[in-house]
Amino acid sequence: SFHESGKFLFPGTGNTKEVGEGAGKGFSINFPLLPGTDNRMFRKLFRYCVPRILEAYAPDVLLTQLGADMYFDDPLTQMGLSLSIYRDIAQTLYTSAQDYCQNKWIAVGGGGYLMTAVPRAWTLFLVRMLDVELKNELPEEWLNQVKEEVPYETTPYLLWDRDDKAEVQLLSHPEIAKKMIDYNKELKTLCDEEFIPNLKKKS
Repeated sequence: SFHESGKFLFPGTGNTKEVGEGAGKGFSINFPLLPGTDNRMFRKLFRYCVPRILEAYAPDVLLTQLGADMYFDDPLTQMGLSLSIYRDIAQTLYTSAQDYCQNKWIAVGGGGYLMTAVPRAWTLFLVRMLDVELKNELPEEWLNQVKEEVPYETTPYLLWDRDDKAEVQLLSHPEIAKKMIDYNKELKTLCDEEFIPNLKKKS
């Protein structure tokens, strides 16, 4: 699971020490992320760890649950991801499903509390999963529906956006950016030295 660290978000669970219990010990893997983690940092960590984990575990079927609450404008979390990251996530999983489980892949939706972001994130994920393309401009019918149903949210006109907002914030605070980069390196090391060896012991 990739999620905001429980140190900053209720209910405070999902740390790296929560690895399962009993016969399932070692099969739960958590990547608790620091608030403000942007596309670039997340992408490097996800692309590095996920294929290695799947190779070690060798699943018969890949089952994924996609939460959209890591979006930078989500009212619950404090993450820095833009919607374009969901295409990258889907691409990594698309390739991994082909490489490690005979392209057997089941995807379900998850949380997210910005109503104008959740359907866009799921759409971006699904079109990559199905290997189709969509224009970035949102259809007029959808825009009208959004304006009517969620008038309290800013109406988006593009299916995906970039993470300029998060990048600008990190450029303004290089010491925080360095801390986040170093922290993600620690997660990579943990993946290599603990998570994957534990999976191999179970296989």
